[in-house]
Amino acid sequence: MAYKAALFFCVSPTSVLFMAPLTLSVFSAACFSALVSVEQGMGLFTGVYLALASSAQPCGILTLLMVLYSSMRHVAAQTILYVKQKKKNSTTPGQGGQNKQPTNNQQSYEQMVTAMTTIGFAAMVPGIWCIVSSLSPFAAFQWFGFAAFCKLQSHELGTFAPEVIEYGKDNNFSMPGTEEKPEWCFKDPPIPYMHIGGALELREPFIHWVPEEWPHYIACAPAFVLVLWQVGHFFKMHKRYCIRLGLVDNTMLGLNKPRTLSWIITKALPREALIYLLQALLLILSSISLASVQTVCRIMLACNPILYWIAALTTTSIDREPVPATENTDEFPSGLAAEKMAVLVESGRNLYSPFSTLLLTENTSSELASWTKIYFFGYLSLGTMIFASDFPGL
Repeated sequence: MAYKAALFFCVSPTSVLFMAPLTLSVFSAACFSALVSVEQGMGLFTGVYLALASSAQPCGILTLLMVLYSSMRHVAAQTILYVKQKKKNSTTPGQGGQNKQPTNNQQSYEQMVTAMTTIGFAAMVPGIWCIVSSLSPFAAFQWFGFAAFCKLQSHELGTFAPEVIEYGKDNNFSMPGTEEKPEWCFKDPPIPYMHIGGALELREPFIHWVPEEWPHYIACAPAFVLVLWQVGHFFKMHKRYCIRLGLVDNTMLGLNKPRTLSWIITKALPREALIYLLQALLLILSSISLASVQTVCRIMLACNPILYWIAALTTTSIDREPVPATENTDEFPSGLAAEKMAVLVESGRNLYSPFSTLLLTENTSSELASWTKIYFFGYLSLGTMIFASDFPGL
């Protein structure tokens, strides 16, 4: 599924924007790198990736949802383990039928210290680092805007190139260092992002849905429908896990993972995809009163892998066996073993073709699979033409 999801990412509705000189490609690369780092265990580079994502686009802060969720899972797992062990110690009798109260208290104290240490180093410290790293670029840019446009004096304007000053005056731009300060300088708080039009604003439901943007609604509707369908199907297949928000996980408690049918048969994503589904659902709901439909769709496709997973899931036949992959890069196959695995994942003929891929040569297993491919390839072609014609609002 990972290989097909990567192929669908290459032909996604927003792939044309990744080839344009925009910050979206940097934003997407940083977000996916941060997600991989969170899954493998938060560390120093997680904060670096989050900082790069929020530097490229302010909505990179949304990736903090995965950081908070990962920290909450660690806290919940350690708390449950500590409580279970404490109950076990309190019911353990000593010799002669009497409880070993001093020994049990000592064990409980040691277990509490161990739990708090694990929570601190696995959840709290990395979480705080990631939050600070993600918010720092945004805060630094807002301070720069305030200092440049609200505090800079006219005699300091000479530090700018004469061409820049002349161009700003000719186009009636707000120039730093002028006597007439922008209105947002006198607002409370004087944050440029909140007053220039980039900030989200809560509006009446659907009031910003205008008929002029009907091409965007048609283009984004299939993506939203696929995500909403998977949300309902996922909840149906993993109801107990969803009710507990995935915070109580047997694998983190040292217990055996519950047996479930293969995702190829159930057409429901694995349980670990819960937080990605929740983020996608929140983004879709935000299009009702907060952001435009095309903005939500673009952000969801750039920083969340859920739609690519759904596309790979719906287009995979139930007769096809999944190819297991290892997470340890030192154990990756090489030589003849690597060629055998590549043939299992991709058709042997496609391996030597510069254009042909599994998405083009495999037989579709259902109408949903056919329509999913039509949507991705059709929107790629349509999006390229729209972008080339400089359609407003893209």
